[in-house]
Amino acid sequence: MGIARTLLSAGMAVVTLTAAAEQVTLKATNGQVISRSLGKPAKHLVINGTISVAQFSDSEGWPTKVSVGYHGSESDETGVQLTLTRRETRGDVIIGYRVMEGSREFRFIELGRADPGKPVKFSMRFAPELVTIKFEHLRDQYVQTPLKVAEPRAWATSGTLVFDGTIENPR
Repeated sequence: MGIARTLLSAGMAVVTLTAAAEQVTLKATNGQVISRSLGKPAKHLVINGTISVAQFSDSEGWPTKVSVGYHGSESDETGVQLTLTRRETRGDVIIGYRVMEGSREFRFIELGRADPGKPVKFSMRFAPELVTIKFEHLRDQYVQTPLKVAEPRAWATSGTLVFDGTIENPR
């Protein structure tokens, strides 16, 4: 379902924000990776919402990882993702962001921990070559990326992702 808002700035210019409300559940079995587009590629995007893990892997060899973020295109997995992961079958969920180059994780930065199953509230803003991540009380995280245009996307690996939020395309 789409939501359109019109805002007036001090210079009386009209800016329209188009937001699509999304409620996504992705279930991946042990060793499986699945993803889903959350909208069309654009030069400016904002994702606001919550992410959580509804079901974890019960296998030591297949840790659960769920993500929401931006990537280049269907064939270009370069991008930045907010990620929840649990590397063991029990314990806290690690919250962080990962930078992808090609289809490989280039860098993972841990931002904090959460209780298993608890939704994590966040915001991610994409502009050409920059992603800004807002998470709880931490200061903003700025991540440089080579992307000029990005597509919002969700991923699940060996577990079940639940994303509830909006995708905005400020025009």
